Amino acid sequence: PLYTIPTNNKISATALNDKYFAVATNYGHIKYCKQKNGDVKIYKTGSWNEILMIDSDHIALDVNFSPDGNYFAIGTGRCEISYSAGNRIPDKVHIYETATWKEVMTLETGKSNELVSFSPDNRFLFVSDGKDIAIFDTTTNTKLKDMDVISDSSYGSREIAIISFSPDGRHLVIGASEPSNMSGEVLIYKYGTWQKIWQNRFLGAVSSINFSADNKYLNIRIGGFQQEWQTFRLGDFQLEKKEKNDIYSIRSIFDNHYSVRNGDRRSEIVDEKSHGRLVQKIDNFFTAAFNKQWLIGYRNNKINCLGIEHLYLYYLKQAINHIGFNNQSDALAVSAQEIETDFQNRLKVIQTEQTDGIAKQGSTKKDEFETEAEYKSRMSTRDSKIKEINQTYEDKRLTLRRERTSKRIALIDEYEKILDELLAKTRKPITDLTVSLGDYIADAEIFPVSITENGAEFFTATVRVPRDEAKGFKGRSDKLQLTGDTQLDRTGKIKLINSAIKDLETGKEYPVTNPTFTGLTF
Repeated sequence: PLYTIPTNNKISATALNDKYFAVATNYGHIKYCKQKNGDVKIYKTGSWNEILMIDSDHIALDVNFSPDGNYFAIGTGRCEISYSAGNRIPDKVHIYETATWKEVMTLETGKSNELVSFSPDNRFLFVSDGKDIAIFDTTTNTKLKDMDVISDSSYGSREIAIISFSPDGRHLVIGASEPSNMSGEVLIYKYGTWQKIWQNRFLGAVSSINFSADNKYLNIRIGGFQQEWQTFRLGDFQLEKKEKNDIYSIRSIFDNHYSVRNGDRRSEIVDEKSHGRLVQKIDNFFTAAFNKQWLIGYRNNKINCLGIEHLYLYYLKQAINHIGFNNQSDALAVSAQEIETDFQNRLKVIQTEQTDGIAKQGSTKKDEFETEAEYKSRMSTRDSKIKEINQTYEDKRLTLRRERTSKRIALIDEYEKILDELLAKTRKPITDLTVSLGDYIADAEIFPVSITENGAEFFTATVRVPRDEAKGFKGRSDKLQLTGDTQLDRTGKIKLINSAIKDLETGKEYPVTNPTFTGLTF
């Protein structure tokens, strides 16, 4: 690892985005709060310097950043007895604004908050005690709904272990398993209505849920006796295939270009665009979190930070090349190679220093004029010197690796801006796209939207309309106009920019949310 962060306590949860890394650790037992029970530390990614510690009188069970990075949530567990006052402490979810790291919202749940997860549009926070799920609207600081997952489940004795969303943000996916891990279940709900649309029971615990890059398949990892992945087609949810292996979690990164897989005592990075080619294997490592530059894992209360910025540089080059700007793509490749060449040249220098230093320590052969005591003394001194030389080499090598990573990250920042500028050149105003509204979802105050061109659907989306305006809004559906721009994204798909539905009669505009491209790629 490039960096190691030691912890003195048990790690209960971690979260990572492009700016910050959060780790929750705990001291005591959940039922006996005779001492302070835990804290959450916030680190700046890259430097990995601690910038904040949040003390907790409860056990911090889960932490999570909102997708836009603006908010951070801590779910705490139940303490039976206060270590200070001897009173029961109600459980809460604490939400912080990352710009100031001030607590801006506290949600009273009265339960152990074992899972906290934001919706893809940042609006909702899902909180689970392992049995049920409460949905909070973060814009109003109110509970929207309690989801009685126990009633929906085909069996009651189980615990919710996974809360996730489909890539298009249209479905909430829940994975649950019995404590014995002998059976599990996956339940899928429609976003907004929270109506269950599919469930399936398995003869083994559900340990991972992953969607395919094209959002056409659902992959579920089943433990227990089965130890296999089962793939279902989205839509009709027919079983497509089964595959046995020792990979028990898969998560996609870099617009599904790569996937990070945790297996038996190892993590792997696989190039999904090259038919699953293995590009990196890390033994004795469990990947807990990642972003475009770092892979975070922990083992024996140590947090290890590994750089994966070289893979992101390749992805960035491919993205620039994909939208037709070959000169800029080639320039990025040249700059990346210059960084690598400089690193290799400097590495050779310290390798020569190491080799020469060891050679100067003399032979291991006993001289005929040396006494046994003199020989043992010389060998002891020699071993100490060589150990010192090797440690100096490793320290210098680590410094060079860190410098290389810093240069690559600077190059990423430079070409991220260039890529954004190139993509902006593909932007053009919306002209021929029309909208049609689905049935209003009163609980969420949203309309599902289909955006079409000449009768062919290009996007699905949602639009938020207050309840007191919703009936009139739909009644004037022939007077609604889609405004904004279209632009290519990094994968060559068209996306909507600053889009809204304008009511031509009232002049009011309603922002479009969760737009998902369903047409052809560039």
